[in-house]
Order: sequence, then structure tokens, then C-alpha cells
Amino acid sequence: MKNYNKRLSALVIGGITTLAITGLPYTVLAVDKSTKPVETYLTANISQLNETGVTGTAVFETVSGTASTKPSFKVDLKATGTVPGKTHPVHIHGKLSKEVALCPTTSADVNKDDFISVVEGAPAYGPIKANLTSPQTPFGPSPTPLLFAPFAGTADNNNFPKSNANGDVSLSQTYEFDSSEAAQEAMESILPLKDQAIVVHGGMAPASVDADAFAALGMPITGSPTAVVYDVLLPVACGDISEVANDAPVTPAPMPTPPVQDMPKSDTTAVTNFQTRIDMLKSNFDNAAQAAQAKFETDRATNKGEARDRYIGTLQSARDLYINQFFEARNQLVDQLNRSGSTELRNTVTTNAEKKLNKFSEMFEVSKKEFVENTNL
Repeated sequence: MKNYNKRLSALVIGGITTLAITGLPYTVLAVDKSTKPVETYLTANISQLNETGVTGTAVFETVSGTASTKPSFKVDLKATGTVPGKTHPVHIHGKLSKEVALCPTTSADVNKDDFISVVEGAPAYGPIKANLTSPQTPFGPSPTPLLFAPFAGTADNNNFPKSNANGDVSLSQTYEFDSSEAAQEAMESILPLKDQAIVVHGGMAPASVDADAFAALGMPITGSPTAVVYDVLLPVACGDISEVANDAPVTPAPMPTPPVQDMPKSDTTAVTNFQTRIDMLKSNFDNAAQAAQAKFETDRATNKGEARDRYIGTLQSARDLYINQFFEARNQLVDQLNRSGSTELRNTVTTNAEKKLNKFSEMFEVSKKEFVENTNL
């Protein structure tokens, strides 16, 4: 690939570390058209379940096989708000029929215990069809028909993503379908991904919430059923996977604004929440940038001018969304710290954050101009 778009790509993907507001790494999606013809791009806007506050985005790419490569799909996931330092299973769920998988609503809480258990969520989004582990979980017999599709295989829990100290989860992995019967059955059921849902699991809940599911897995609960424990099966966030139209900008849906809650009592907590939220917004921008980069690499051979304009338009829309939501979060923090009289803390935190945002915006414009000039050659 020529050098003309490397600078802009490095900026928007987060390669310039001095501009990065989030500490989560991101890798440019390389598309080799000679061996990996891209078929579709898809996105999912991940929203909380069970009032956990977990939100995020996922970008998907499905690739058809060639004589030398296997059919596959790639997932790039970023989420925030999870229980820090814990393993969070992530799956592709879907119906075994041709019905579209959906994220459950509060009406799924059949037993009225104020939680949607993993079993209660299944009628909406279906059983587990693929374990989003790294490395890939081989397709094969599932451990139990209660939670898994027959071909889903048995995952090693250690291979699911683990949240960092801030509760951020990041996963980037490609999953291939080999020629085995189980993999072929899985491919036929999972694709197209637009009919499926992505679900993040793992949250705090009374031990009784998923007791039936743990029993089905051969791990009956011990101790008090009312004790609040880390429930690795609890669905904490879900996103319906939708396909991006071929003629539309490739960008994930805007990351949802965290639910409005009472302002934190502690100023320190307010600052931490602000930093977490702007990290989440930057992560959403990175997701959009990666998808746009991949789309540009695919389309430029056909019409470089149209591919360039679509790429720039997508990045500008993602940048504008990022900046607007940044100032919404900033204004909320200012209001909290003004009411508590912490003006010095307010000035320090907001000034530092705005300096980084302004530098990001300046470099974006410089790099965009350079990119346009070079692609006009």
C-alpha cells in the first residue's frame, strides 16, 4: 500500500499515542483482496442489560474462502462498564430457525426477580452459536443443549476476554470455518451475521439468578442463593448485528450515552466516570475509523475518488459525534464540580482533556488535507 494514507490512518486508528485519550490499543484491519475478498461489513451497537451500564460497539467482517483460504468472520469489540478484572464470555447468539435474533427487553424477566437470566434471555436471542474467544474455540459437540447450539463447541473460559482495571473489554479475532461437518453446519447457521446478536456476559447478581443454568452445566451453586456473587453467565449487554449497505459510510452506530443516573457523591468518582466515558467515546471513533479504512482499501481499486470521499465523510461524521458527546460529558462533570465547589479540580481535569481533544482535531485536519492531496494525484 502506498504511503499517502498512512498518516491519516495512524491518526484515526489511534496510532499516534500522544493523541490517544483511551489506553486501548487498536490495529489497522489489513485487507488482502487477492486472498481475502471482503463480502460484507456489519456493526452492532451494544447496550446494557440488567441495568449494568455496560455499553460498547462491535465491527464485523465476513470473508468468503478461496482455494488457499477458509471462509471466516472477524470481530472487533470494545466495551466498557464491566466488572473490572473479570473474565467476560462473549458469544454470537442466534435462532436455530430462520428467525432474527433480538436483544431481550425487561419483559423477559419471567420470574420477576428483577434480573434477565441467561435462560430467560435465550428466547429473544437464541442459543450460543459461536464462542468469541482468542484463540478460536473449535466447532464441535456442545456441552449442553440448554445454552449452546449443537455445533458451538466447548470453550476454555480462560480464552474469553478479561476486563482491565477500568472495566474495559477489548477483543479482536478472526474465526475460520474449516471443512469439518460441525464447522460447515455452524457456517450455514451463523451466516449471514446480520440475523444474529452479540451478547456480553458476566456481572454481579444473587446466586439464584442463574442457578438453573449452572446446574445444567454440572456446576450447581453452593452457599446462600441470596448472596451477591460474580455471575459469569449473567447477560450484561447485547447488540443486534446489522449489515452496512454497500453504498453507505461504514461506521458503527453511535455508542449509546450511559444511562442518566444521580450524580456521583464523590468528586473523585465524578472525574473517574468522566475519564471512563471519554475513553468509551474515543473507542467508538476508533471502531468507525477501522471500518472506514477497511472499506476504503476494498473500494479504491474500483473508484479511488468515490472511495476517498466516502472515507473522509465517514471519518468526519465519526469525529463530529465524538466531539459533541465529549462536550456533553464535560458539561456534566462541570455541573457536578461546580455544585461541590471543586473549581480547581474542574479546571485541571477539563483543561487537560480539552487540550488533548484540540490537538486531536488539529492533527485530524492536517492529515485529512494531506490525504486528499495525495489521493488526487
